[in-house]
Amino acid sequence: MVKHMTKHFFNANNFIIIFTILFAILFSMLFTPHAKANSLNATVDRQNIEMGDVFTLVIQADFATSSSPDFSELEQLFEILGQQRSSQISIINGVSQVHVRWDLRLTPKIEGKLTIPAFELSGVKSQPINMSIEPFNLNKTGKGLSFLESEISTNTPYVQQEVIYTLRFFHRGLLVRDNISPPIFDNAISQPLGNQVTYETKIDGFLYRVFEWKWAFYPQQSGEQILEPQTFIGQIRYNGKIIRIKNHSQPLQLNIKPIPDSFPKNQIWLPARNIVLAEEWQHDNSPRIGDSITRIMQIQAEGLQASQLPQLSLEPQANFQHYADQPILENKASKKGFISQLTQKIAIVPTQAGNLTLPKYQLIWWNVITDEMVKEELDAYSLTILDSLNKANIELNQAENPIPAIAKTENDTIPIPTKNNWLWQGLVILLAIAMLLSLLAWLKCRKTLAKLTEKPSKQILKVEPKSSSLDKLASIAAEFEKADQDLQQQLAKQFYSQLNSWLQEQANRAELEKAILLPLEKIKSSLFNQTDLTANDLTDCHKLLVENLHSSKQKDKEDKKNKLDPLYGGT
Repeated sequence: MVKHMTKHFFNANNFIIIFTILFAILFSMLFTPHAKANSLNATVDRQNIEMGDVFTLVIQADFATSSSPDFSELEQLFEILGQQRSSQISIINGVSQVHVRWDLRLTPKIEGKLTIPAFELSGVKSQPINMSIEPFNLNKTGKGLSFLESEISTNTPYVQQEVIYTLRFFHRGLLVRDNISPPIFDNAISQPLGNQVTYETKIDGFLYRVFEWKWAFYPQQSGEQILEPQTFIGQIRYNGKIIRIKNHSQPLQLNIKPIPDSFPKNQIWLPARNIVLAEEWQHDNSPRIGDSITRIMQIQAEGLQASQLPQLSLEPQANFQHYADQPILENKASKKGFISQLTQKIAIVPTQAGNLTLPKYQLIWWNVITDEMVKEELDAYSLTILDSLNKANIELNQAENPIPAIAKTENDTIPIPTKNNWLWQGLVILLAIAMLLSLLAWLKCRKTLAKLTEKPSKQILKVEPKSSSLDKLASIAAEFEKADQDLQQQLAKQFYSQLNSWLQEQANRAELEKAILLPLEKIKSSLFNQTDLTANDLTDCHKLLVENLHSSKQKDKEDKKNKLDPLYGGT
């Protein structure tokens, strides 16, 4: 019986069934996922690179994490130009798998054998990576792939003389990214000279693209001065790879000369390349007493700011009065420097008939090209002034029609009204009361208008942008009013330096400088020791800046509000 059952169990059909079951068990065991240890891998696309090369570091974790690796040790050897994190979740046969990845674009900071450190996340570490960094060497030219150079128009200027600072950046290949800051001129007034210029030039047979910037600055102190090197940082695509560059210009030394002893102490110091004086007269052919005679005087200077030019005036005389308009100041940039112009309009009103002679005008300046003192003069101007037309007509009428004398008797008296005196006296009193009430009403309206006009300005000052530089300007202006004369000069320099630094950061610098032209020129003129400065000049400058920024923001809001949306969702 047992033998029969054994035979039946191990027949061919049963054997196939058993084999199929065993095979299914083995197959399921083979492909069933087992618990696997977490891993963190780091890889690079290149291990042997040159200085300036950009390579990619990839860090990948096969487990979920909300943390990121610590890159502080990595940043000591490499600059991180960009990084990106991504996550991926995959589900296979109902089992989920998570991958977290970090992609970093790096460039080396130093040469030699470097090691990318191991990274750690959730107790899991990656392996360190060895790197070989070779120096970048462009053997075909000694100038290299890029370089930065600077120069000045003169190394031995006089104090307050214009010096032109030129900065040029040369590069081959395609400039991908750039960063350069404007130079800082200590103890000097500075002004950008035109816009950026771009051109191409060949050096050692290789074509370079050139970016050129120019500034005009005016040293305020004599002695030695060093202009610090400038730095250009960027990236260039060259021969199919992106190369990080960092170039420095050379430092420049100046020996600033004081005002020469031969220059008159009572004259305003004007170091220039050239100065031209001109004038124009506007009057009738036969001017009379009370007529307006206009004298337009003009100074044009090469190598000076308009704020350095002296205001033109006339010496007062007994036979005329004169009234001067606000001078018109202009600055124009040229390749050699600034050309400034001051135009002064003076109205002269004769008060006596006869010969009127206006004395000559003399201007003394220093020619920095020939290194000598020069005198410019406007000749004396003479006019014959006639009596006023009304007086002449009266005298002529009296000569032609003399007034007959009236004989006066002893009984001649002036009649005095005796009746109805109370009527005209009452009218006079009523008229006086009406005038008094009108005056009181006018004063009340004036106060109301003054309050109304004050409110907008206060409101504008409250809209002042959150800018530490503008806050600093307001603080300096407030401190200036309470300071003594020596401290005021230092505060004026601080105000101008702070203002100039803030303006350099603004995209609409030209528009802002135009808005604050008058107070800005007063500040410059004070720094050139031409005129005295008041706290109101600083306050006005700050107030105009705030108002201009406020109006610009309002205009931007209105433009955005009035802008129509695209019809089909396009941009």
